[in-house]
Amino acid sequence: GCQASHALLSHMARGYASASFYLVGSWDDWKEFTHLVPSRNSSDCCARVSVRQPPGLEEFQIVQDQDWKKRYFPGPGGSGVKGPEDKHGQNWRVTPLPADCRQLDIVFSVGSVSWKFLDGAGAELSGGPAGKAAQAKPKQTSSSQKASEGSRVNGSGPESPGKAKGPFFLVGSWDDWKSFNQLLPAGTSRVDATFRTRVRTNGRSFVEFQVIESRDWSRRYYPSLDGSILGPDGKHGNNWKAIIPPSHKWLEVVWNSQEPR
Repeated sequence: GCQASHALLSHMARGYASASFYLVGSWDDWKEFTHLVPSRNSSDCCARVSVRQPPGLEEFQIVQDQDWKKRYFPGPGGSGVKGPEDKHGQNWRVTPLPADCRQLDIVFSVGSVSWKFLDGAGAELSGGPAGKAAQAKPKQTSSSQKASEGSRVNGSGPESPGKAKGPFFLVGSWDDWKSFNQLLPAGTSRVDATFRTRVRTNGRSFVEFQVIESRDWSRRYYPSLDGSILGPDGKHGNNWKAIIPPSHKWLEVVWNSQEPR
């Protein structure tokens, strides 16, 4: 599981008696604080939340005493438990959601976060990758244009198979190009070459983005003038563009790595 620093372990061990912990996440656009209920027999806290329709991903943080300045979040690469501090955008990511998943049981222990996939009746699903706080690893990505519930953008793969190794990430204007959002498998089989991710548009009516390989800015994918996909190289300023309809809060980008450029 995730390991916490000695200072964090001590803080949490002391704080459980007097502090309350809450889940906040993408399943309701980060609106509600869901209380993590302390266990009678251990230092664990747990909560159950309903998720959006799979496939896709959910993200969350843990907030102490409903104070946004006291957030817990994963360390770089999804490992460890960091906080409490006012850290925005560094979230646990739960993906892919099994097809029958309708709820998550999330457990906050001293030094670790884990989760279980549940169906609509609350029964645990045996087919899903039971969650330890870790990141799924995709293979390929990219995009073109269009919009839906979170606005949806579809695209075809880049280099010929074997050259582009990934992982691939989406970067864009919705957060001033600060965060790498990993594109993750969207299909249910190993031969399905479709990958996707969703990002909050943060109230923007127009966004731009590129796809980055291995978090390396010298390996960018971007559109040509005729809409085909170019890269990877360090080209700056050639971006995909998407208009976000009013009331839409999410952008979904989909990439099929087996389609030709």
